Amino acid sequence: GDHQAALPLFVRVLALRKKALGEKHPLSLVALDSLAAAMKHEGEYEEAFRLSEKTVRLASEVLGEKHPWYAAALAT
Repeated sequence: GDHQAALPLFVRVLALRKKALGEKHPLSLVALDSLAAAMKHEGEYEEAFRLSEKTVRLASEVLGEKHPWYAAALAT
C-alpha cells in the first residue's frame, strides 16, 4: 500500500485514541504499533524504532510480559 499517504492517518488515529482513551489504553498501543510499522515501511527507521520501543515499554507496563500482545509488540 501507499504507506507515505497513510502516515498522516496513522498519526491522526493515534492522537484521537490517546485523547479519548489515554496513552496506555490497549487500542492506543495498537495505533502506536501501527504507526511504527508504517514508518518502518517508509524507511523512517530511527523514528520507527523509537515508537516500537515505546510500544514495548507501555505494553509491558499495561499488559504484562506474559500477555500475548506484549510478545507481538516485541516482534515489530
